[in-house]
Amino acid sequence: MNRQPRQYLTEDNFFNDVRVFMKTIPNSRPLHLDDLPKFSSWIPNIFEFNSIQIAKKNVTNILREYGEDKWGALQKQILANPDVTVVDADSLFLGESKPSAYYLGGLYLASSTDVQEAYYRLILNEVLPHIVAAGHLVELGAGYGSQLLKIAALPELSHAGFTAGEYTKTGVDCIKLLAERQSLLHVNAVQCDLNSLNLSSFAIPSRAVFMTCWTMAYLKGFPRSAIEEILRKKPSMVIHVEPIFEHWSNSSLLHLMWKKYVKINDYNQTFMTELKEYETAGAIKIIEERPHVFGPNPLAPVSIVKWVPCE
Repeated sequence: MNRQPRQYLTEDNFFNDVRVFMKTIPNSRPLHLDDLPKFSSWIPNIFEFNSIQIAKKNVTNILREYGEDKWGALQKQILANPDVTVVDADSLFLGESKPSAYYLGGLYLASSTDVQEAYYRLILNEVLPHIVAAGHLVELGAGYGSQLLKIAALPELSHAGFTAGEYTKTGVDCIKLLAERQSLLHVNAVQCDLNSLNLSSFAIPSRAVFMTCWTMAYLKGFPRSAIEEILRKKPSMVIHVEPIFEHWSNSSLLHLMWKKYVKINDYNQTFMTELKEYETAGAIKIIEERPHVFGPNPLAPVSIVKWVPCE
């Protein structure tokens, strides 16, 4: 297997690539940090001006938040209208608000649809060449299929297979419904739990590409059983599009707000630390890190991290 040198890319030397997808957010305008509280109700909570009780992330409240409140409600809307596609589902889920977003090292305002389109194109840019070569994509924590189904519908990937692993039954049901409506017969949706991952019954060929998008945030670190199970499938590459606590500085007010937001919401704070421990142990090789490149949620922007198994 050819090895690529690890790339440490900052926002400064990633600027030209980011500017490409910035153009896909029409009518966005800069947002001053002082104005962020007007567009995010979380700011008073971060500074403890409001009294707020956040439940620790556990099976019960994650299933309630996603299995019932989000994907469950979305499933009812999909079932009620046989013409709803994954693009329509995005609109139903997101609404038509004008949220703040983080990119190009700053804060911007744009429509929710345009922000999510830019987020999708960022993900697509990262995974497309690898799927073309590998012929199969596995997304763990696929939600209702927002990213995977749009990728699977691309004509240039008609030869590829897709596996959508999702924690909630309602999420899996949404993916199946939407895939059937788009005649995406090469998409297989299954339930899985990254805290006790078992892929033995999944039809995943070796050399497949694995991806997570805002999934690892709901775990603690990177469970050893999960990484060992992924390695057993002999992936060609694993790509994470995730908010990464360790990438944020204590010398930036905005970064400190990001850290506080993650702590309040009990999101993952040790994902990158544990991933690097697996690298030190010789199990994997991290080949790329790009810190906080884009934030559809301006208080938890995602980084891009790619790794490959060590032979």
